[in-house]
Amino acid sequence: MIRSMLRSRLTAARRQHVFARAVYEDEVKVPTPHQTPEMAALAEAAKKARRRLAQTSPATLPGLVAYLDYVVTESESLGSPEWPMFVFDDEEETLSFVRSLARSAHGMRVALAAQS
Repeated sequence: MIRSMLRSRLTAARRQHVFARAVYEDEVKVPTPHQTPEMAALAEAAKKARRRLAQTSPATLPGLVAYLDYVVTESESLGSPEWPMFVFDDEEETLSFVRSLARSAHGMRVALAAQS
């Protein structure tokens, strides 16, 4: 599941295009809440993808490492040293992410106990 999510992520060029479009729409004062229909569709797709990612609970240590590496890499690519960003957009997504980490850790603990 994580590999399919990693493969389906936006390319760097596509992300730059989306951000450039958002900045443009902000500058020309396109009506909110979601600006143009194109941006509304992109915003909704990105939100759904982030929610699915935040709710993913890897079952293996390599899966967990890949999951965390992806979150760190995406967060770093979205921000800069002067303006750090986190890939998850709000408290709900962040809490889902933390809960998924807890589920993974508990699942791995149970699996390790069963091997003993």
